[in-house]
Amino acid sequence: MSDNWRVSGQYLESCNCKPACPCIFLSRPTEGDCTVVVGWHIDEGHFDEIDLAGLNVSLAVDSPGTMHEVPWKVALYVEERASEKQKDALVKIFAGQKGGHPARLASHIGQVLGVASAPIEFTQEGKRRTLKVG
Repeated sequence: MSDNWRVSGQYLESCNCKPACPCIFLSRPTEGDCTVVVGWHIDEGHFDEIDLAGLNVSLAVDSPGTMHEVPWKVALYVEERASEKQKDALVKIFAGQKGGHPARLASHIGQVLGVASAPIEFTQEGKRRTLKVG
């Protein structure tokens, strides 16, 4: 396996900060800490020959201060309906083991609280998108 991967799709984010989240501008969170859930819905994607289209991934993050200054605690949730090969590929990509933007995010992780399969539902109605992690 050459670890060749590519994904494209929808990115969703929700946090406890007041809008617009100052963390994305490298500023202090409005509530002193940042608790954020990010999610990805993969419209098209692959990891080597493994098709990832239609799958979802979510990362729950607890940052006890300014996000780029403190280590995060995280939990990674992978689509439960994915096959074992797809789950393995999603974990490698979104845990940052295979480079790209997920690796940049992973460089801030201080503690992984766990990796779990979960029902993850993505819906899209017009401009509104929702990701629910069961």
